[in-house]
Amino acid sequence: MIRNEKKLFYENNIDLVKGDAKSMWKTLKKLITAKSDERTCREIIYNGQMYTDPTKIPDIFNGYFIDSIQQLVNSINTPQSTITETAQPRQIKIKWRTFKLLDINKLKEMIMTLPNKSSPNEVNMSMLKECFESVSNPLINVINCSLETGVIPSKLKVTTIVPIKKVLNTKLIEEYRPINTMSSEAKILEKVVCEQLIQHLDINNILIEQQSGYRHKHNAESALQYVIEQWKHNLDRDQSTIVVFLDLKRAFETIDRNRLNKKLREYGVEGTVLEWFRNYLQNRKQVVKCGNFVSNELENSIGIPQGTILGPMLFNMYINDLGYNLKYCGYHLFADDTVLFITGCSLDIVDKLQDDLNLLVEWLKINKLKLNASKTKIMVVEKKPLIGNVINVTLDGEKIEIVSSIKYLGVMLDSRLELKEHINYVCRKISKKIGFLSRCSRFLSQWTKQTVYNTIILPHFNYASTVLYLANKSDVNRLQILQNRAMRIILGCDRYTSIQTMLTRLNWVDIASYLEINSLKFIHKIRLKLLPDYCINMLSYFKDIHDHNTRNRENFILDHKNKKSTQNSVFFKAVNIYNKLPNNLKECRKMAEFNSKIKRHYQKKD
Repeated sequence: MIRNEKKLFYENNIDLVKGDAKSMWKTLKKLITAKSDERTCREIIYNGQMYTDPTKIPDIFNGYFIDSIQQLVNSINTPQSTITETAQPRQIKIKWRTFKLLDINKLKEMIMTLPNKSSPNEVNMSMLKECFESVSNPLINVINCSLETGVIPSKLKVTTIVPIKKVLNTKLIEEYRPINTMSSEAKILEKVVCEQLIQHLDINNILIEQQSGYRHKHNAESALQYVIEQWKHNLDRDQSTIVVFLDLKRAFETIDRNRLNKKLREYGVEGTVLEWFRNYLQNRKQVVKCGNFVSNELENSIGIPQGTILGPMLFNMYINDLGYNLKYCGYHLFADDTVLFITGCSLDIVDKLQDDLNLLVEWLKINKLKLNASKTKIMVVEKKPLIGNVINVTLDGEKIEIVSSIKYLGVMLDSRLELKEHINYVCRKISKKIGFLSRCSRFLSQWTKQTVYNTIILPHFNYASTVLYLANKSDVNRLQILQNRAMRIILGCDRYTSIQTMLTRLNWVDIASYLEINSLKFIHKIRLKLLPDYCINMLSYFKDIHDHNTRNRENFILDHKNKKSTQNSVFFKAVNIYNKLPNNLKECRKMAEFNSKIKRHYQKKD
């Protein structure tokens, strides 16, 4: 009876968070390890003094978070400069002066698509969904009144911060990370404005092509494939690429609000809309919550609030002209994750890189953004050590460290682009979570075990799977061993059960096929123009170079690659396989149709 009740308890808790990897992982750790809540701060050390009074700790945190940002901003010396300080000049087709007001149907659609996350005022999104008919009229009146007048209710400009430990078991206040939360009502209002802001940016083509963060059709995988393909192309021509991975200190929190308002005007934001954004940035307050205790409100006059819906898009606009003054380097942005790269065969590219870095540092200082020199790294992508041993590049007088591998957008990249480090990293993550699945498996049904697998393990195979696709056969076999281990736990099989039997039972495919399928999906998205232009422009069709009605007319052209290592690219290896697919697959006009057909195609092959 106890075993049955425990099984039911586990399954009910897991069923509540299915599909949410973060919540699932927390639930499993809580069920298995019974750890205390890391958000409870019982003791902190600030300026060498220990504080234990739970009623005072939130106020100490709040004062520290405000003061630390002010000190960081004060440390940025704005130079006298002749570089372009403002946004890159653009032709604004349509000015944005007024908001479109909301109707009940649009409000309901918007609320239903927002995730059911908690809210600091305890009116969470799930509550609003449940009682929508009762609250819809007053809620829409508040929203439309704000849009018409350009004024935001002061209660919707209060951010609640929860301090989270960056270092396990720490008591030092500087080793806590502020996690910002906002009320459900504020999220809805910001969602309304954000959708109209994105429309304005798209209509006027304002955001640069090199920005991949928080944009429709863009994601980390498209950004990774873009930079990897660029660097592999240079390797194919026996050229070295010096890559600088820039790290900004608390970038969102140090933004100059007056400069942001100025850039909004230059991007065609006027009238009531501009007044709304000004009001949005004025008189913002924050409180800190530790356990059941909340601090007093303090005004935060710097930066844009994190944890908001509008924040990322405002940040994208703020740094949109970051590369306008660069003379020699290419660059790519994913919000504040920035890479700078320059290619060549001679040492003169080091001097050119240094010149551009000096200009970039100047632009950042003018815009009140600060580079973290100790965390900014250089990696030289080359097959033979030609330039990497003699580079000496500085950042504001401090030498930048040269590394052989680095984590970028969740992927471990190495100087030879061989991905050994990334496979090791992924295997460690997956193995740890399979261990958790194994420890609780005796209390779960097969269906629940599969739910756990799909929520916390499969995403590691899924994330940037087109990068994993480039791994060599032995490394893919390591991933297959992990999948086999998970299948045996889910099905309760012994080690003598064949892999194909387990795959058939679960309706899965092996890892090599899974990664290949995901890479073919990536190529099909290019065909359907569902990826950024920088990916679409990497491929061309045979029909683009001739008018003959041949059977290859709709196929992609394979670019010539001199080296076998550089042929190991999604834009070569996966395209070659994609061209050989049956026409009924390539002619799918919707991704859902292609996804189902391509999986059946591979299962038949097995």
